[in-house]
Formats: sequence, structure tokens, C-alpha cells
Amino acid sequence: MHQAGIQTFSITGTVGFKGDDSPILLDSWFANGSEQVDSIFLISFTEDPKAEATMTVIREYNENGHSKFPIHAFILPVERTLH
Repeated sequence: MHQAGIQTFSITGTVGFKGDDSPILLDSWFANGSEQVDSIFLISFTEDPKAEATMTVIREYNENGHSKFPIHAFILPVERTLH
């Protein structure tokens, strides 16, 4: 996040489950069957250029093989908010 210029974000712990029968754990976002995977979930509300920069940083990190479990990322547009 810092490399992409995002200074404000939230982190929360999460446990993932998936009911997929694939024997290859890396093919799934979370574990298969009754297994679970402890993960973290990061969220930030930011401008498009910073969101795109974050995707670039994550893509490069994953391509350089820093971990057996790549970082998953997505951008969701916010249509409406209430403050």
C-alpha cells in the first residue's frame, strides 16, 4: 500500500473456507473442504491512479515469486456512500 502511495487503509483478520474439490490448494482462493486458511483483508477507499498503482505493485510482487500464495486483489467502484 505504501509503495502505491496509499496512506490510509484498514486491515482485518479473516478465515477462508471453500467447498471446491480441487486437490491443488493454489487453484483456490481459500482452502478446500473443511480446511481453513487464515488471511488478512485490506481495504482502502482511494483515487483511481492509486488503485491502479496498487494493482501494479501486487502484480509485480506475485510475478517475482515472493510467496507460494499470491496476493489476490480487486477494485470495486463505489457508486454511493453515506457519511
